[in-house]
Amino acid sequence: MRTRGWGGHVPASDEEAVARILHATRRTIDERGEQTSIADVARTLGVTRQTVYRYFP
Repeated sequence: MRTRGWGGHVPASDEEAVARILHATRRTIDERGEQTSIADVARTLGVTRQTVYRYFP
């Protein structure tokens, strides 16, 4: 099993991944405002931008 990214805690399902991305997005927007980028959200999660785009194309 891969443990890179996701802070070492890989989501158990796609639904969990989506929920974590949305939560990280809210947190990042609260911190950075409208200047938030996909890269910022990915960095918060410890994943690549491609991972975020996998769930939100």
